[in-house]
Amino acid sequence: MIFHGQNEELEIKSNRSAFQLLIVITGFLFFSLFIRLVYLQIHEGKNFRRYSDSNRFRKQLLNAPRGLVLDRNNKILIGNKNIIQLKLNLNYISNIEEVLKKISPIINIPEDKIKDKLKKIKKNYGHYHPIIIKQFLNLNEIHKLKLLHWDYPGVYVEESHIRIYPLKENASQILGYVGEISKKELIKFRKEKIPIHSLDVIGKRGIENIYDSYLKGTHGWSFVEVDALNRISPKTISPPFFLKNNPQQGENIVLTLDRDLQEFSYKAMNRNDSIGARKGSVIVMKTNGEILAWISLPSFDSNIFSMELDEKVWQELSKSNSKSFINKGFQEHYSPGSTFKPFVAIAALSEGIISKETMLESPSQLKFGNRIFHDHSTFGHGSINVVTALAKSANTFFYKIGSELGINRIEKYAKLFGFGSKTNIYLKGEIKGLLPSPLWKQKKFKKPWLIGDTINTSIGQGSLLTTLLQLTVAYNAIATEGLLVKPFLVKQIAEQTIEHNIKDTLTDRINRDHFITIKQGLQQVVEGSNGTARYWKIPSIPYGGKTGTAQVISLSSKKCKDLPRKHRHHGLFIGAAPIQKPKIIVSILTEHSCFGSLGSVPIARDIIKYYMTKNKEENK
Repeated sequence: MIFHGQNEELEIKSNRSAFQLLIVITGFLFFSLFIRLVYLQIHEGKNFRRYSDSNRFRKQLLNAPRGLVLDRNNKILIGNKNIIQLKLNLNYISNIEEVLKKISPIINIPEDKIKDKLKKIKKNYGHYHPIIIKQFLNLNEIHKLKLLHWDYPGVYVEESHIRIYPLKENASQILGYVGEISKKELIKFRKEKIPIHSLDVIGKRGIENIYDSYLKGTHGWSFVEVDALNRISPKTISPPFFLKNNPQQGENIVLTLDRDLQEFSYKAMNRNDSIGARKGSVIVMKTNGEILAWISLPSFDSNIFSMELDEKVWQELSKSNSKSFINKGFQEHYSPGSTFKPFVAIAALSEGIISKETMLESPSQLKFGNRIFHDHSTFGHGSINVVTALAKSANTFFYKIGSELGINRIEKYAKLFGFGSKTNIYLKGEIKGLLPSPLWKQKKFKKPWLIGDTINTSIGQGSLLTTLLQLTVAYNAIATEGLLVKPFLVKQIAEQTIEHNIKDTLTDRINRDHFITIKQGLQQVVEGSNGTARYWKIPSIPYGGKTGTAQVISLSSKKCKDLPRKHRHHGLFIGAAPIQKPKIIVSILTEHSCFGSLGSVPIARDIIKYYMTKNKEENK
């Protein structure tokens, strides 16, 4: 029998055991919590601090400015300009319609136009690609957009820089332009393991493209403090353990171009005379191969690619007949016309067909086979030697020596001067022209070579095609009495001077006296009383050269000036100054100007006079 007191005692013992168990369990829980807190605060504290800071601080890319492109006198040909631009990050925008209604009146761009841009970017790069909406924000726009950022974190303004081209349309085919990297280019760069970002600007053409790896620089980064909505704090203070990595500007490149001469040459081509502004090309080269000036017209303004490109402007430039992107100095070829005659003369002198004193009757026409070949003079030239034949550009003289040489020997000597081959200048898109031969004609047309083909080739007509750059290099070999150079444009990259060697010397195959004879003929073209360029001599500067007319259509009964402009002949002049000890070669091609003596020589005369006067001390 258990008494009531005993029951109470048993109950107390039972409750005490339960309470003790509860204390143990509670203690264990608190101890576990304490251990966990110690683990989290001490052992994992740094990691959690990093996670917290990663939400508090946002890493942003600092774009590196591209390197400068300078002329030989360190004048800027391509530079940079700081701008403020508006960007949208769709990742932080929940209601794009609402955002567009807000920003459209601020930046004065219609909502539909912004939507079209968003669709295009999203299609090419995906939803998370930051999108540049407007560049060149003014102070009022910047202020309003910064206020808008607090309600719409995906709307923000950012400092950046764009490329500027002070010469605008001048030299644009040489300098090129930049543009935002395309999706295709991005994939290619990443496959080649080249560091690149989806918003990077890269060189698309010209020097900008060829030397992009030197010019593009290295991006940096920094951290900005943001709130829970990813809005940038007005008082951004990076903690000590966050370092800012400043961007490194790309390497500067120094070109051989002379900016002053480049600008003068451009103005010379846009002269106001009876012919008017020219289309075509100008090349001014030092006798060691340095390109001092290079014009190609029509052209385009490289600056338009640094900003948002207007669709209408792009369509106009992209027309097949525009040719604004073509460098007519080495990406198009033409019949050289009479500018080829000096090389036929060198071949005839070298092969002993004529000597300097040989006199040949040069009538107004000659018959070969069943065809009659005419001279430009209806009265003929009488009995003349090679010097006079060059001065007067007597076709019948060269018909005779060309037929004696034959096409194989003409081809042999033309190849020595680089015709039919690329000059290998370090630019993209060079073509090699065409040096016709019996084998070429048989392959091309399944027809045999005829004497008439040789006659036409001997005066630079027929199927013969050359580039202006080829002619420049070939005439340089005559002017220097044998030096065949490789033309070049880059003088220095960063602090390193680029060495360029002479490509070849022809004096082991061509007697130096023959070069001297040809130079005398070239001087008589300008200085002689019957020279084709006699009206454009410079009294204080003896220079020489050769005029040429490249036919666009076969001979017409109409005078050239009476033909539609597109059917008029091209005019050429290739000259050297001063003729005895040349410093520069000046090559001019003016399209549809009818004659080299009217279309091209005046430009060459002005350029030579300008250069020799400007560099008077150097040229003594």
